[in-house]
Amino acid sequence: MKKTLYYADELNDDFEEAGRSHPPRVIDNNYVYDRKNPLWRALSFFLYYFVAAPLMFLFAKVVFGLKIKGRENLRDLRTSGFYIYVNHTHWLDAALPAIVAWPRRTFVVCGPRAMDPPLLPGVVPMLGGVPLNITPAGKIRFRAFLEKQIRRGRVVAIMPEAHVWPYYNKIRKFSERSFTYPVRQNAPVVGCVVTYRRRKLFPNLRPLMTITIDQPIYPSEWANAPDPKMFLRNRTLNFMRRTARAEQSYAHVKYLKYRRRS
Repeated sequence: MKKTLYYADELNDDFEEAGRSHPPRVIDNNYVYDRKNPLWRALSFFLYYFVAAPLMFLFAKVVFGLKIKGRENLRDLRTSGFYIYVNHTHWLDAALPAIVAWPRRTFVVCGPRAMDPPLLPGVVPMLGGVPLNITPAGKIRFRAFLEKQIRRGRVVAIMPEAHVWPYYNKIRKFSERSFTYPVRQNAPVVGCVVTYRRRKLFPNLRPLMTITIDQPIYPSEWANAPDPKMFLRNRTLNFMRRTARAEQSYAHVKYLKYRRRS
């Protein structure tokens, strides 16, 4: 029998928050984004390239049978920084952009909750986690850090759905606000979609994963758009929904909307 989850608000419900007993870490004006310590940077490089990324790829391949479609669409971006937008349906979502963009260094925009993993606290920024900030000065440094990585030819990943819905096989509506970053920087945008395949053997186990990569959207394509952010949002959302339908993403978890009684 499939697990059933009930939701009330498609934009704001977060199933990972259920059961949390402590508030998330506060990311404010004191948070340092651009670390200068050479020892910290060396450890970050080692953990990313020799531990986390290879292990996550092996784990995703062996446990979830990960397939990647459309990797050839990134060929023209080999020397250019760009933004990846991906749906948010699994705890592996933070690692998938790094697998897709390998060997390019990838940074993932995340919420403050992601900064407090139960094991190895403090390792998230070493692996590329970039938390959102709540203060005006902190937001300026946050944007400056993302822009610096793009200028250096690196990749920034954003999950515009914001909240994780485990194994959701459709694409939720999301705001155009997260597309402010590539518009401000005139950086290419690439949409990615995680979909699920039911296992042929042991079909009740957690499904297998596929990630499909779209063609890049270059700044010239939104240059004359009345609202570039909305243009990018609509293009990305349409690609995600079209791909989820074409791949016939398997519904391992059933989602039902609350219906209020009159």
